[in-house]
Amino acid sequence: MKRIKYLLSNALWLTGMLFISVACSTEDNPSPSSPTDVSQGFFSDAINKLIDENYEKVKANGYAELVIPASLYPKGMIKMPAADMEAMDYVIKAGHTAFVNGGAVRDGVMGKELHDVDFSTDATPDELIAIVPNSHKTQAGKLTIAQAEHEGGIRTDMVPYQAMDIRLKGQWGVPESPYFGQTYSKNLIDDSYGRDLTINAVYYDYKTGDIIDYHGGLRDIREKIIRTPVEPNLAFTIDPQSILRAVRFAARYDFTVEENTAKAIETHLPNVEQITPSLRRYVVMKGFCDKCAFRTYQYNVKYGVLGYLCPMLKDYIGNAEYEDYLKTVFDYVDSQKAMEASLAYCILFMPPVMKELGDKEPTFANITAAFDKLEQGSGQDKLFWLEDYRFTKKDPILIWRNYCLMTSDATLKDAALVNSLRKEFTFKSSLMLLNAMALRDPNLKKYADEWSKDLPASTDLDKVETDYTVKDGEILTGISEHALIIPDGATITLESAGALNAIICQGDAKIILSKGTTNIFDCEERYGSAIKTQSGKTLTIDGEGALYALGGQEGAGIGGNGNIVINSGTIEAHGGQYGAGIGSEMYSPCGDITINGGKIKAQGGDQAAGIGSGQDGECGNIVIKSNVTEVVAIAGSECENHIGSGVGGKCGTVTIEDKTKVFNE
Repeated sequence: MKRIKYLLSNALWLTGMLFISVACSTEDNPSPSSPTDVSQGFFSDAINKLIDENYEKVKANGYAELVIPASLYPKGMIKMPAADMEAMDYVIKAGHTAFVNGGAVRDGVMGKELHDVDFSTDATPDELIAIVPNSHKTQAGKLTIAQAEHEGGIRTDMVPYQAMDIRLKGQWGVPESPYFGQTYSKNLIDDSYGRDLTINAVYYDYKTGDIIDYHGGLRDIREKIIRTPVEPNLAFTIDPQSILRAVRFAARYDFTVEENTAKAIETHLPNVEQITPSLRRYVVMKGFCDKCAFRTYQYNVKYGVLGYLCPMLKDYIGNAEYEDYLKTVFDYVDSQKAMEASLAYCILFMPPVMKELGDKEPTFANITAAFDKLEQGSGQDKLFWLEDYRFTKKDPILIWRNYCLMTSDATLKDAALVNSLRKEFTFKSSLMLLNAMALRDPNLKKYADEWSKDLPASTDLDKVETDYTVKDGEILTGISEHALIIPDGATITLESAGALNAIICQGDAKIILSKGTTNIFDCEERYGSAIKTQSGKTLTIDGEGALYALGGQEGAGIGGNGNIVINSGTIEAHGGQYGAGIGSEMYSPCGDITINGGKIKAQGGDQAAGIGSGQDGECGNIVIKSNVTEVVAIAGSECENHIGSGVGGKCGTVTIEDKTKVFNE
């Protein structure tokens, strides 16, 4: 149980962000639901005295090194996952430095739990991959860094000190450095000038436990202030993304943006046009998921971000009725759960879209057309990526459509439609919206009450004491040591669920991966597949969450005897010894494998294919559609086929529609 809880809390490959720059890679830990009270556990009288004395030097010189010795604050305040510490141990042992950076330190001194840790070091990427086992080079924004791989898909970012931008040379408050304009530096202070905000430019020395601050970041955390490490006009010219992040973190912690920084945001807001649309979308919408959605709206309005990036809302921003609607709905959702980006998107833009839709039937096509018309007329692509329908428009459009259908008496009379809507992965978000809207309109309460009846059961697997047969429509959470059995024809939703045992499909089955969750099924110490299908039957995997499946001896990660259809999700499947990652077990046949979408990684066991058959096994036809985000298939030892037959095995026809999206390592 301890092992799988560790995997669930640290499966970074499965839940990693696609649009991360070095400056923001560790600043997305869980956020507060209310304004943050800085932990008095760190800010003692002795530490406050050091902070205040040092800040006078920062004001006079632009920077000044402050070292808070480990002896001055409670031991264990900054707790890190074992995998990250293991990587740093290798680096320290080799004679290099290891400084935990950014948000991990910020949240640590604020008394928050750390979930996402990376570190800065004086070692280069090449040196790091030679020092740390199972590591490789990768890109973080424009910077090449090293990444250590750990069991369960866990990854630790190991970031060489960044050299200062050449535009900082000669500026007041910036020390001289031999590394100006280069990629890497050997000076930690140089690295601090690449950080977006002072509160994110504080370091924890892993070797000594000391905390290092060059720019008054600790003082700003204590005083709840947002500033940049360098003069803000210069900072926002060099890194326009820091404009959006300054507003986001001010809202997240209910901090005050320092006066000169606030003026610079207004002046340099057009610089955000230099940021890719996908990254703009990520930074802005992420703020609405920080359990302070209405405050995020207020800050983005106050500093002009929403008005500039969202012309579609120009007639709504500042409107009392619209803002009352936002407060009611955002506050309700935040009180129930952490906001999903798609639901926040839906709530922000529902009034203009519904107005444009008018009396037209609320079909997916009609709502899409209404949104497109508004978007094209307002230049809305400044914020949202037109080409990426799945992650920017599809989900909120489905929520809008379902919401409209759920407020109709005709829908409630159609049992088949009711059943269909309840099974949609956006149903919970649609119901959340309906319940929130019922707080504003009493006429909607009868619909909210009706749709809230007979909701799919939710089962906490922590409380299951034997093999468990799930019910159709059931939602599973928690972790079990026992097998889960899916009856023929049933659909289940995994919502941060896991087991040290298998999912056994007795017939046709559908697994929905709840958005934003990681679900892990680990059979490494058992025999057979982690997710096992039945001959002649089909398992379908859908949804936008993550799934990690580790097969047992002779078993596949996802396999068995039946057909496998993967429509979406972020999935990593490892075969046990002699079993395919996705496909057949050793000595056994499996049906067809169809991958229609998603981000997939499949690792075969010894003598087994990544996708296909296990050793001496058989596999039907394999089809990988062009709509996939990425497929990585890795054959096990002694197997030549990453996709296809394992050693001594057989495989049907392999069809790959877009080979540029399929890789092996």
